Amino acid sequence: MAISASVPVEEYKHWYRIPDVCVIGAALSLGTRPRPNSRVTRGHLNRGANWRQECIWQIKALSSRREVWQSRITLPLLLLAITSWAQQPPPSTAHSGNSEPTSLRDARKRLAGRTDSAAIKEWRRILDEMHLASDPELKSTVQSLRAFKLYDNESWVYLVNMGYAYTGDSQTASEFRAELARERPDSSWAIQAAIQQWEATHRPESTSEVGFGKWSMSRLEFLERLHEQKPHSTAATSEYAKEALTLETRLSSEQALNLADLVLSADLVPYDPRFDVTRIYLDHHVRLDDVPRLLKEAVENEQNLFRRQIASGEENENINQRVIGTQLRAHLVLAEYWGQKNDIDQARLAAQQAKTELMRLGSADHTRPQDQTLLDAYQTSWLKVAKLVGIETGTVLPVRQIDWSKVERTPLDNFEVADLNGRRWSLQAWRGKVVLVNMWATWCTPCRAELPYIQKLYDALKGRPDRLVISIDVDSDEELARRLVHERGYTFPVLSSRSLANQIDFVSGVPQNRIVDTECRLLAEPVEGIGDVWVSNLIALMDRIR
Repeated sequence: MAISASVPVEEYKHWYRIPDVCVIGAALSLGTRPRPNSRVTRGHLNRGANWRQECIWQIKALSSRREVWQSRITLPLLLLAITSWAQQPPPSTAHSGNSEPTSLRDARKRLAGRTDSAAIKEWRRILDEMHLASDPELKSTVQSLRAFKLYDNESWVYLVNMGYAYTGDSQTASEFRAELARERPDSSWAIQAAIQQWEATHRPESTSEVGFGKWSMSRLEFLERLHEQKPHSTAATSEYAKEALTLETRLSSEQALNLADLVLSADLVPYDPRFDVTRIYLDHHVRLDDVPRLLKEAVENEQNLFRRQIASGEENENINQRVIGTQLRAHLVLAEYWGQKNDIDQARLAAQQAKTELMRLGSADHTRPQDQTLLDAYQTSWLKVAKLVGIETGTVLPVRQIDWSKVERTPLDNFEVADLNGRRWSLQAWRGKVVLVNMWATWCTPCRAELPYIQKLYDALKGRPDRLVISIDVDSDEELARRLVHERGYTFPVLSSRSLANQIDFVSGVPQNRIVDTECRLLAEPVEGIGDVWVSNLIALMDRIR
């Protein structure tokens, strides 16, 4: 009997995780900025005096992640992310001699009217120094740089956006991005503007799963038309491909094959698209004979990258773990392939190989929560495959034990935010309470599935003065959240504030649940889960937190 099942390796509740770079970029458009002591900035801005290079290094590293290209936030925010990273000064307050106003004025005079690459590079340094020195002429300097109107020069675009990030003038920055969209109609700026305009005029007809599903397909149809209307726009093609990949099971076989050919032929994403393509072939039961070849190429590509990076002196262990992860994914997909080909022996062999690789990954030291999350996703996928091919199942990885008394805690900054009912909340209202903070969005399917259990948790704790359950909606339009909350009868407080979410570490994505202790300190470990058992365990955990 043929085995027909969809076992995407990364199908887990954080499918909708918003990448760090996009969140930080979005913060700029909302007039916010990453906190100096947040997990993201603490890990990269405090590493040394060469902070700009550290920022750019982090963006490059994150931009290679698959989630960046599957999130609803697109390429323009990568640039905005860099500029909003740059908004933070380095930890040291000591300035070099170049930060003196006289030196800055001399440098500006020397560069007046110059637009060559060397001059733009020097302008970046000058804007850095003006920002650190709180130079009152910073805003006028940025305006004079904008007046060059070098729309096709990416370095100039970056420079001006960075300048607006420094000034904190989000309104003018928005006008500049609109100007870019008009002048470069095929650019990512223009495509993003078109998408935002469509979304502003097309809302889900209901907050049910059916309503959101129809809206998603309508959005995909719009992106496909945009791609067809702008055949020379890489940004339009990329936006369509990214959205279509997340909805490929709902496409016709003909549409799915066209999508597979598109992502294989064009350099649309900075990760290897072969896994996505094999997923399409298996889900639609087409071109199955191409699956082993594509998987082999994907593994070889990762191994070749491994060799190049080792030769360049990068950390051996991290790269090796990536190679093992790629082999694991390949064997999971291969097991399903052999199942569809009715070769159970080969399917079981591939599943056993995947188990071996999962055990190798699990034996490594994974200190970051996101590493453990990925491992859990791999194990979930392996358990599905093992069950399908008829081999003995059971958890491969040891149960992770967290000593909550030793989990890092970061003090939160004060805030003042109104919930959907108009009640004002501040940090003081949280003091003395153990707070569960749930972050979600209306477009996030796992979020919507989790909300009924947040309501159960709220009902269980609402009579206790030392406990609090708060949810934060991160939609750009709070009316979307208001409508869903009303239709589903939720009564827990809902704060619609992306800036507060950013402070709670929204960089880790949605859905996300975090605990704040009685001294208003954020615990670094998330408390993810769903179901009645999770609610009971969470209540017990909150009782242990002080």
